Amino acid sequence: MHEHDGMILGQRSSGGACAIRVTSAAGIEFACSAASSHIVSESGENVDFGCPLDADLMTDGENPYENFYDLTLLSQKMNEFFAAD
Repeated sequence: MHEHDGMILGQRSSGGACAIRVTSAAGIEFACSAASSHIVSESGENVDFGCPLDADLMTDGENPYENFYDLTLLSQKMNEFFAAD
């Protein structure tokens, strides 16, 4: 997203990748296959451990996702990010 001037906010993922492919032979027989992959950015940076966040929204409280629904906080974080450009 950063290469498109986008903001990444939320929770850092654990990363990893798996491609699932569905193929057919003459439209009659279907097969599914999965393979693990190693994802790298355009610059060659490993992103299999999750993308870096611009704003981590996780909390240590009873509901660790409560900030995901706080529109005031989300607006503040986005304003801070885009004002920095």
